[in-house]
Amino acid sequence: MWLVLAMNGGTPVAAIINSLIEFAFRRPEFRPTWEKFDFGTSRNLLRSSGVFVALQLFAVAGTASDSIIIAQILGAAAVGSYSVMYKLFQTSLVFGLFMYPLWPALGEALARGDIAWARVALRRAVTVSVILGGVLGAIFIAFGRDIVRAWVGTSVVPSFLLVVAFAAWIVVAAYGGAITSLLNNSQFLRLQLKIYGGASIAALALKVPMTYWLGPSGVVWATVIGYSLGYC
Repeated sequence: MWLVLAMNGGTPVAAIINSLIEFAFRRPEFRPTWEKFDFGTSRNLLRSSGVFVALQLFAVAGTASDSIIIAQILGAAAVGSYSVMYKLFQTSLVFGLFMYPLWPALGEALARGDIAWARVALRRAVTVSVILGGVLGAIFIAFGRDIVRAWVGTSVVPSFLLVVAFAAWIVVAAYGGAITSLLNNSQFLRLQLKIYGGASIAALALKVPMTYWLGPSGVVWATVIGYSLGYC
């Protein structure tokens, strides 16, 4: 329980403290009241939040099922190398945080009709993301196995094919993260749901046969193929 609380409790606690400071001391005039509640606005927010919930469910189906599939097909012992590489892979996603400010910026540009600026900004974001993803992927290929060996020992050192698969996933995730900064805006949410949903279903359908064929790296290659088909 304490581990789960330590991993997931910080965000809601920070949000509560931030709200108390903002609405009780800094901006009390913006404090939510029932008199200012608008059913139309809340209905639109519920629609948008419903799409994001669906996107999260597709994400679970498309990526979070990997360990379960590997364990069922290859046995629990085969999950070790995948799990270690996945933890290492997650560190590569930090640079995607720099794409978050682009989300409202693109939304504002589209709202005021500045399509030219939005197109140029998105093109630059995609270029920078893919280049950084390629560099990180190359580092994974060159040093990934050595990093794992120094980190956890020799018992779960991944195969070269698994390392290359995660390197390819870094590039796909970098590209998808940049595109998502556009698709997260309200006018594209339903399109994003179709794209991401289709990509997740395609990836999930490929995971089982590719795991039988390629071992633990099969689930990663299935993810790379599924999401590449969806976003490219």
